[in-house]
Amino acid sequence: MVKKMFTFGVKRKKGVFYTVTALLLMGVFLFSFMSIIKYRYSTKAFAIETRVNTINDFIIDVERDIQRAAYITSYRAVLSMTSIAVSNQEYIDDVDTRFQALFFNGTYQGNVTNFMQDNSFNDWEQKIKQKAADLDINIEFKDKKVSVGQDDPWNVKSALNFTLLIGDVKGTANFTKKYSIEAKVPIEFFEDPTYRLNTNGLVIKPVLIQNNTNFVNGTDTTQLVRHDNETRYVAFKGAPSYLKRLEGDLTADTNGIESLVNLEEFVIKGALDKITKKKSIVDYVYFSSNDPTSYRINGLQNWFKIDNQTDGNISHLQLYNVTGLT
Repeated sequence: MVKKMFTFGVKRKKGVFYTVTALLLMGVFLFSFMSIIKYRYSTKAFAIETRVNTINDFIIDVERDIQRAAYITSYRAVLSMTSIAVSNQEYIDDVDTRFQALFFNGTYQGNVTNFMQDNSFNDWEQKIKQKAADLDINIEFKDKKVSVGQDDPWNVKSALNFTLLIGDVKGTANFTKKYSIEAKVPIEFFEDPTYRLNTNGLVIKPVLIQNNTNFVNGTDTTQLVRHDNETRYVAFKGAPSYLKRLEGDLTADTNGIESLVNLEEFVIKGALDKITKKKSIVDYVYFSSNDPTSYRINGLQNWFKIDNQTDGNISHLQLYNVTGLT
């Protein structure tokens, strides 16, 4: 009887031992399994974080480069239109349409221009896509649109809009963002095609801004004469803007600019046989068919005549400080 009880006790202790051992082994297994899962999760999370940071850094680089690309492409597109106008001796038929083709494709009437060779926005886009591919990143530019205009007399402004789709090739992370990029191209030193196209290519004038607009001091017209000799430009809302000048449109614009024609220079360069045209020397008036009443300025050559048209705020005689010298 005692022997049986002892045997039962030993078996019971062995059962408890086996149970505890099994539980410990199960615990070790679960701990190991969870550690492996946690490690794999941490590794995957780190990999995702790394890819997200890589894509984020790439986006920052692209955003930084887009502004520069928009400016350079816009500058070259405006320069191309100016060059084409003066080279072909014909005005640009539609500045906005031609600008878009030059900006995106580098083409004018289907032909690639010298200034846009490998410098269009699409060329830049392909370079960005190649950089992205090297990093296993997909990038797409959608709904691209660009327009050109002016909101001040001395700069041409382009407005670029598009949607950027960017993500990891494995689908780890994806971003979508809309962009509106503006670039301002200063027109100073760009050629004004109005002169060349109205003088059979004989008179060439870049846009030079006149900073000293105190043209007359009492009866001293020295600065006014210098202004005419240097053919510098001033802002006047009754004059055509630079973009209008590219189209040969000499009508008034709120961003208009104008200069004074020097007829003696025209004679020297063969643009005139002699000074016979007795009308205002304000450039857009002189080159147009309009012939408003003009006034000779006392003490200056007989051909130095200025009309008194107004832009609603100031007249030409007031602009050039000659109201008391006519």
